[in-house]
Amino acid sequence: MATTKTFLQYTNWVLNDINEPALTAANFTSAVGIQLVAQNSVNRAIRDIVQGELEWPFNRATYSQILTPGTQLYALQSYRSVDWDSFKIQPTEEITNGAFTSNITSWTSINAGSGAAAYTSTGNGRARLTGDGTDIGGLTQAITTVANRGYTLQVRHLTNDVVVKVGTTSGGTEISSTTASLNNVGEGEIQDIPFTATGATTYISITNTSTTAVDVDYIKVKENRRAAHLTLMSFDEWRRTREGDDVTLSATFMSFPDVVFRTQNDEFGVSRVPLQANWEVVYDYWTAATDMSGATTTTLIDDRWGWLIVEGAKQYVLATHSDPAFAKLAKANFDQGLQRMRIENINKEDVMNAHTNPAATRSGPRRGVR
Repeated sequence: MATTKTFLQYTNWVLNDINEPALTAANFTSAVGIQLVAQNSVNRAIRDIVQGELEWPFNRATYSQILTPGTQLYALQSYRSVDWDSFKIQPTEEITNGAFTSNITSWTSINAGSGAAAYTSTGNGRARLTGDGTDIGGLTQAITTVANRGYTLQVRHLTNDVVVKVGTTSGGTEISSTTASLNNVGEGEIQDIPFTATGATTYISITNTSTTAVDVDYIKVKENRRAAHLTLMSFDEWRRTREGDDVTLSATFMSFPDVVFRTQNDEFGVSRVPLQANWEVVYDYWTAATDMSGATTTTLIDDRWGWLIVEGAKQYVLATHSDPAFAKLAKANFDQGLQRMRIENINKEDVMNAHTNPAATRSGPRRGVR
């Protein structure tokens, strides 16, 4: 799917079709008269398309909500529709800025002697660690963990070996110390290092003693527990079967959530109430229409349907132009095109869903309450 056409291009497409002067990037924001009408009509056409269906594939998005121990209710993202069967719970990523895409912030240098740790723009961004032959160049980061829980640390390194330390102190090796060798995993490979946390805070450190620099560009830590689907329960059923235990916020009834329900206030709830941190709920939803603003902004609608946006815009521009016959023709083209768009996008998705999950058709309860 390509969405490269800009607000300026769509506006000029409309203006060209009705033989009006085009805009430029320089005068786009100061448009007046028919040119301003064309701009507004492009956005109006996009809103018409988006509002023509609750669940266009191009408006589907995913949101991650980090859970807070003892907190049951969370606000839903601004939506037109929510896929209630998509809710799942999974471990959160505990490392911050493990990809080093633009800097090494969130990490603390633990250099010694002439050792150094710095950012390099090589590749897509990396941390570069250089020792002085005796002392280290290194970085460390404290993460939140749960004692006696198992975790997996992933690290990717290039050009040289790197020492990966897991401890209870900055740069410490109280839990483990592993030399990730290029001979073992190959240059640029990702190595998995399992460990068991001993407390609420664990330090992840990467160091290099050699004068030959080592680049690191991928570090992740997650708890060793698979993502799990959350069963959808109605609000009434939750009140009838679980509310009494959940509202006590007693550790006796707080545990790992296995159910999701919708409240009456555009919130979702999880049950049981989460007892620990390090978990997030991930779900899919369909967004509302968003107007384009600046000349270079784009829309989520695929370029192949650009003509439909233009026809939709022209019906409004031509009506303003006192040209009802051509406005009526543009509206007819838009209505026919919108129906074709539904057939190609919505019906096709339902056919694919029916093959993979017979219960996931639009006639079934797949998405629950909107």
